[in-house]
Amino acid sequence: MLVILFLLLLAILFLICDWRSRLWLSIRQRRSVRQVSPPRSRICCRPLAKTATLSLVLLPMIDGVADDVPLETIEDRVAEYGEIVRARLDPQFRAVGLPYPPSWVTLIGLKEERLLEVYAGDTSGESRFVCSYPMLAASGRPGPKLREGDHQVPEGVYCLRELNPNSRFHLSLWIDYPNGFDLARAAEEGRTEPGGEIMIHGGAESRGCLAVGDS
Repeated sequence: MLVILFLLLLAILFLICDWRSRLWLSIRQRRSVRQVSPPRSRICCRPLAKTATLSLVLLPMIDGVADDVPLETIEDRVAEYGEIVRARLDPQFRAVGLPYPPSWVTLIGLKEERLLEVYAGDTSGESRFVCSYPMLAASGRPGPKLREGDHQVPEGVYCLRELNPNSRFHLSLWIDYPNGFDLARAAEEGRTEPGGEIMIHGGAESRGCLAVGDS
């Protein structure tokens, strides 16, 4: 549950809720789910070296919702969990001398260690470790994601694009893989399908994603 609540914190910090709400309401009317490219967050996920064999950051899953399931909006999720998030996470941020919500958050995904580390800061720009969550699944092996269907977790520096309030894994965070760097490397190597729809989500299944559970 704490992991789920933290994902909601990121939604509150990084997403343009009004814009996304209008989009999801429109989707509700059409009774189908479409992938939409929203404005990208300016808050980047920045790397922190941990071992010589591991670089890494955040990741996917092919998401979807059955047509007969009522769709939720980001506002629905914030209303459902917002106060619970504050009650549980505020003490952790204050313990390291940061206000809640913080000015920015960085997530460091460590593939071999199977950890998702949370760093945050205030307007001074100083980074402080807040907490970490175990990864229950991260498919593939050391090395970057190169193509659609290779089930590799990407390695790099990415921004959070949006929260998916209708994930099959309760909630999920969509990152901006492939970014400009990934596309440039793919072009240099003649690769035309680098893959996409990379997310951090709940549950314990991975097809190139980071699965961090529901509790």
